[in-house]
Amino acid sequence: MGSRHVRRPETLRPNSRRSPDDWRSLVERRLLRTELRMRPVDPNDLPEIYRWSTSPDVARVWMYRGATPSFDEFVAHLFASVTAQFVFERRDRAIAIGAIYDANFAAQRASIRLLVSPANASWMTGFDAFCRLAVHAFATFPLSRLYFQTNTIAVRQFERGIRTGLFVEEARLHNFERFGDEWADLIYLSTGRNLFLEPSARRVQVVFPSEGSDEG
Repeated sequence: MGSRHVRRPETLRPNSRRSPDDWRSLVERRLLRTELRMRPVDPNDLPEIYRWSTSPDVARVWMYRGATPSFDEFVAHLFASVTAQFVFERRDRAIAIGAIYDANFAAQRASIRLLVSPANASWMTGFDAFCRLAVHAFATFPLSRLYFQTNTIAVRQFERGIRTGLFVEEARLHNFERFGDEWADLIYLSTGRNLFLEPSARRVQVVFPSEGSDEG
């Protein structure tokens, strides 16, 4: 039988730790090669994003941690303390939403969150969207560090980034959340400006509604 090893482009060796230069190079290549684009959230996006956030696949691992808010509560929460928020599209179809929020520019820090639709969930899709959101945050605002939350149910999605140095576990609150009979730790991760190339900013363009209307 042949080797079971299958080469996957732009993936990471399971336990390799990358230097900041390695990460910047990978981010640059992913920004060049992927088809995602960012645009502001439109009111017409909200019903679909609400379905994503309350679906069984993600309800325990995103903002609401198992709760099911009403649509009006969801909309109010979605925009609370937000500095910037974007939909990510592939082939004109929304596949993810990401936000920069709770920014403290004096301390050069902010929080981010990212939700990929259940139908498009994969590590690489999340990574591509995360790269765009992080590059935009660091290029646009006076930030040196970005923080985000996860829990022990969802942290496996970030294990590759933790092992290889993209994410740092800053804090862990043990048995912080309960889902039925299952307890989960609340985990705070962060990433730094030094992992993202300044030239990458030119690869991240936010498409506003007026743009694209002249195509054809």
